[in-house]
Amino acid sequence: NAQVNAEWRNVFSLPRVVRFLKDSLIGQVPHPNLCRLHQNTTTILHRIILPGVKNNLPEIYGNQMEMSIKIKADSGSNFAIQVFKNEDEQEYTSLIFNMSQNKIACDRRQSSLAFTPKDYLGNDYIFDPKDTINVNIFLDHSILEVFVDQLIVFSCRIYPTRIESQKTDFIVSAGKAEILELKAWKMKSMVDVSTNEVCEQVSLPNAFRHKETSKGIFSAKAGKQNFSLFPNPAQKFITIEFGH
Repeated sequence: NAQVNAEWRNVFSLPRVVRFLKDSLIGQVPHPNLCRLHQNTTTILHRIILPGVKNNLPEIYGNQMEMSIKIKADSGSNFAIQVFKNEDEQEYTSLIFNMSQNKIACDRRQSSLAFTPKDYLGNDYIFDPKDTINVNIFLDHSILEVFVDQLIVFSCRIYPTRIESQKTDFIVSAGKAEILELKAWKMKSMVDVSTNEVCEQVSLPNAFRHKETSKGIFSAKAGKQNFSLFPNPAQKFITIEFGH
């Protein structure tokens, strides 16, 4: 109703670079000029997050900001980055990273006390526990955009009712995770930009990770194997049965 009363209801996506990858899929990264909006940098280094512990990012607060997070997690980890969060946890939106099931999601089921969309928007994404997970998050009041590993992006609208719903948290529910580096910036209005800075991305991935599939016989037990072949002579088909 607030959108209808304001006589607008549309939104432009964040400017981005779209790349055609070697596996014929599309990769996306934030536009390199967006760093011109950065101000008031906050940095966190090598923070280990224990399962079940809350309030792990007390330094990060706001609803018009960018975060760049480098994360190391094991193959059984399940963690969430919570944004637009209220102190009493009545409102928050969770970005879910499920390493064991290779899933990512935006969980809006607790995003607002108002009558707004409350859903769980998930998709498959193949993680590599040996590698770092790189997450760029852009918050702009009701807009949330998330880039993962400079490959995939998902966007959604969030409508918290409380002005203080601006906390950010990092919650681990299974396994273990470490924030190797987190940088957060308050974002200027684009009309206040007075620099020509460009932040080009380097060493971009050229394909998504894909599940490995079995090809051929990788191992066989040593020893004698019996088999039978019939009918013999064969006419239209032949059957081979292996015994132990």
